[in-house]
Amino acid sequence: MSNSEKPKDLVFMEGISHLVFNKDFTQCALSKKDNKIYIYQVKNFNDPNSWILLHCLKAHFLYVSGLDWCPVTNKIVSCSYDKTCMIWEFVTDKWTGMSLTATSKLSYLFAKWNVRGDKFVTGTSEKKLFMGYFSSGAGWWTGRNIKGHKSSVVC
Repeated sequence: MSNSEKPKDLVFMEGISHLVFNKDFTQCALSKKDNKIYIYQVKNFNDPNSWILLHCLKAHFLYVSGLDWCPVTNKIVSCSYDKTCMIWEFVTDKWTGMSLTATSKLSYLFAKWNVRGDKFVTGTSEKKLFMGYFSSGAGWWTGRNIKGHKSSVVC
């Protein structure tokens, strides 16, 4: 995708599956029906044609099925049909991703930060909710099953 392609073009061409904003609405992260996350600078909130592509995050192999941007920590959580969940952090002018160590046997369907930004929850197609958190002793993000359901957890 070139810098000249705008989010409005994406809506009419393929559609946007997820759209989240940072704390002050100066940047947004979006995914369309592919495996990438696009970070845009928002010049004019009401005019997507004025948005400028800043970064393209590529770590998932299949469709991005969940996306959330934490206003407190400025981290992004993404999950995918490829059974992975990524935590993205902006460090030294670039986004770096860390994969969640405990993965689902089936696809992740959504991801959402808590209000403090130190934990997040993901729902899966295997009828489970996982809570993700940073293990300071281990030095990486991990997760654990917190609840089972009768069907897939989509939101």
